[in-house]
Amino acid sequence: MIILFHGTGDDDSKDENWMKWVTILMRHAGESVLCLPGVGSGQQEAACAFGQSFLEALAGEGNARNVIAPMDIPDGLRASLNAAASDNSELHPVIKGTWRTPMDEMEAIHAAQRAEGGTNAIGIKTRAAVAAVCARAYKRYAIEPMPIRMIGHSRGGSAAIATHNVLRWMGIADVETLSLDPCHGVKKATIKEYTSVVYSGKVRNIPAVKEVGTGSTWAYYTNRARITAGEGADAGTLVVNNDPLETIEHGHMGKLTSLPKPGKMDGFKAVFGSGSKAKKIANKAARQEDIRNAVTELEAGDLKGLFAMAEDKHGDLADKQYVHRAVLDLLVPDWDVIWQENPMFAGR
Repeated sequence: MIILFHGTGDDDSKDENWMKWVTILMRHAGESVLCLPGVGSGQQEAACAFGQSFLEALAGEGNARNVIAPMDIPDGLRASLNAAASDNSELHPVIKGTWRTPMDEMEAIHAAQRAEGGTNAIGIKTRAAVAAVCARAYKRYAIEPMPIRMIGHSRGGSAAIATHNVLRWMGIADVETLSLDPCHGVKKATIKEYTSVVYSGKVRNIPAVKEVGTGSTWAYYTNRARITAGEGADAGTLVVNNDPLETIEHGHMGKLTSLPKPGKMDGFKAVFGSGSKAKKIANKAARQEDIRNAVTELEAGDLKGLFAMAEDKHGDLADKQYVHRAVLDLLVPDWDVIWQENPMFAGR
């Protein structure tokens, strides 16, 4: 099973976001995929609905095919998740509730869902709860369940790490996670351990230097922590923090290309000539249509072809390609052997 978490403000409505197309291509290749909208995005209220749709589509409604054996929970994991699952938290139904079916649990998460904003961490717990319930159901009901593989960007990266931990709480340890510059929100005195410390599986973390939203390299206002393995973690737990990417902007790690916002001012061109709002709207729509048309020509699972559409912005293409290689490493076994002649990945 593959779980994808969009970054803040991003979702499947934006054709330039590669997670949308990875979902479609990998589903066509026979994978079970859940893709959740970003915190504060236009689809934020649909997170639980996406989870419900995934549950409805699972093969094996009725009796579970597979048993998830209970596991001892490390003290640090128990403490961090108990602290995260307060009475008004979306994680409360998952960590402290008792529910008969996954759908019951999903409804309880939806009932607990709070309004999301652009600067706080609200929304991370919703996605972690939804994803964990879906992954556990997949492990129980799927005919031949695969390991859980997760990718998250920005606050979606923090949600992926949180899900990684909730799954270990549930007794699911064969999880591999790729976090892309995970962000917990505006800086506070401490970083929540359930989004930064893991106790099982494998985690690869790829940070970026440039700050969220501004692209600044001198003013840092968000919490973007390294991921570590906690004391008492399972044997074989592996955490790798790559060197920070220096040229890509934080917000562009989940994009094939960067399309201008139609309402953005750009000097006199924002009012007159090719920079007008109407022109920008038309240009963006045309570019998005180009992406849609190109994806329809790809074969099932052809992530190489998808990532070949990536475009440079201010010298960031090499960093984009590094991110895309990491995605391929996780989702497409032996891709480097199959596609080693493709020059777009050379040297990284």
